[in-house]
Amino acid sequence: MLAQGQHLPNLVNSDRAVLHSCCDLSEENLDFCREKFSPEKTSTDFNEVISDADVEAICLATTERMRFPVIRAAAEAGKPLFTEKPLAATLDEAYRIRDIVRASKIPFCVGHNRRCSPAMTEAHRIFRGHMANPAPCPWRYDREGPNRARIPEDGVAAISVRINDDWYSWKSYAFDSENYSHGPMLWEGTHFVDICNWFMAAEPETVVAQETGLFNHGIVVRYRTGEMATISMSANGSFGYPKELYEVTGRGAVVVNDHMV
Repeated sequence: MLAQGQHLPNLVNSDRAVLHSCCDLSEENLDFCREKFSPEKTSTDFNEVISDADVEAICLATTERMRFPVIRAAAEAGKPLFTEKPLAATLDEAYRIRDIVRASKIPFCVGHNRRCSPAMTEAHRIFRGHMANPAPCPWRYDREGPNRARIPEDGVAAISVRINDDWYSWKSYAFDSENYSHGPMLWEGTHFVDICNWFMAAEPETVVAQETGLFNHGIVVRYRTGEMATISMSANGSFGYPKELYEVTGRGAVVVNDHMV
């Protein structure tokens, strides 16, 4: 869906790229790509595509169950790779991919697209700028003033993320437990954890997560330097209301992105 709806049209319309090869196990998908996007070649063998001397970079849009071998082949060939999220289905596999990519030194990017949103980029700039150089708040009710106690947590950042999803909009594959056994806590939650890590600018230390199935999820991340992220996801909502709310606090300020879509 993402390849045909986003990546392939973007590549075809770019003046900085040439769509060389489309690769898929499905001949039906390849027929569609040949007709709509006109690649120079098609193949059912990813090793054949990656080893082609004319291929300079790879866009990987398979499911997470079929990413590791493609990433490994690209790293061995020294070719840059963009992969859809989530990076892997297990933490162990994510670490293996990290090690392979670092050793190969290939340019490598995971498609956490919310970082690319102009609104989110601006919110991040404002927040990190304030954390480095906090501006005083003239209307603060400072009850104790100079007599205020010194607290170790003073100014430590936190972020709250609320996701209002509408499962009526989902495609049928979302309910296929064989393909997506980990559910949206992995294939959607990865976006929100990435944003939290980016804003907190710290290393996660502990994670607590609970779910009731496909629709309701809660994640709390504690960072090594005391920051905390709280993520609440519900798919029993409605897109008649804004989908995502981000509230970031720290050093006496709040930055809010309340209409992220």
